[in-house]
Amino acid sequence: MPGLISSVQRYDLSTGIPEDVWTTLRANAARANAIIPHAEKVFGLQAFTPGIDPTEQLWLVYSKPGTSEIKFILSCTKGPLGKYPLFIVPTDPIAELTPELLKSPMEVLCNMLLNESGFRKQSVFSVFSVEPVTEAFVLAWEKLAKIHHHEEPYCHTIFTMCTKDTLVSQQRAAPPSEDAVLEPRLAVEQDVEKIAALCHEFAATSPPFILTRAKACEEARLIIANKQASSGKNPKVVVPAKNIKHSIIEILTGRHSLVTVALYA
Repeated sequence: MPGLISSVQRYDLSTGIPEDVWTTLRANAARANAIIPHAEKVFGLQAFTPGIDPTEQLWLVYSKPGTSEIKFILSCTKGPLGKYPLFIVPTDPIAELTPELLKSPMEVLCNMLLNESGFRKQSVFSVFSVEPVTEAFVLAWEKLAKIHHHEEPYCHTIFTMCTKDTLVSQQRAAPPSEDAVLEPRLAVEQDVEKIAALCHEFAATSPPFILTRAKACEEARLIIANKQASSGKNPKVVVPAKNIKHSIIEILTGRHSLVTVALYA
C-alpha cells in the first residue's frame, strides 16, 4: 500500500486544480456533473453569491501507478449550506470497473482521506458514484475507517445523457388553468417563501438530509441571488411543481447506474 500512495495527488484551494485534471473532468462531464460546477465556483471560474468558503475543499486524483493516466477523481467539499457527499468520478468504461481493479485504488483513496490533517471520519457521511465504485469504496472505508454502512443503497438511480443530436423537442405543456401564467421571469425577493416551500418539500423526501424552514429560506435566497429560479409573471398564481412538465429525452446515448450509500458510526 505505501508504494501506491504516490499514485494519488492532493489538491485544495492553495494548490489549485491543474489543467490536466480539469481536462479529465470536462472529458467526463456527465459523470462529473456534481464536481465541476462546485469546483468552478471555488476557483472563481463561475460566478456565485456569496463566495464559497475556501476551507474544507479537497480533491484527490488517483492515477494508474507509474503513469500520469488519471483513473479516479474524488471530491470531499463543502457548499454554502453544508458538506456535500463524497463524489468519485471514474474515467474507465463501467464494464472495466471490476471489484479486483477497484480494490487497491479505493483503499489508497480511503487511506489518503484518513491521513489528511484535521480530517474527521464523519465528513464521509455518504458516497456517490457509479455502482461498482460506490460498492468498492464502501468496502474499503468500512475496513479502514471502521465505519459501517447501510445495507440498502440510500439512492439508486439511472443516469442518462443526450447530445444535441439525440434531444427531441416536445410540445410545450398547456397551463394547468386558464388563469395561470407560465411565461417565466427571474425570481425575486418576494418569491422567497414560495421557493423555500419547494426546497423544504423536496428535502423532506430524503431523510435524514432534510432542511429546517430557516435553512430552506437560506437556500431559496441563494437560488434567487444566483438567478437560478424562475417564476410566472403573474405573482398571484402559484404553479405546483408537479404540474410543470419537462421535455422528454427519447433517444439516449448512455446509461449508468448511480448509487449513494449512507454511512454511520
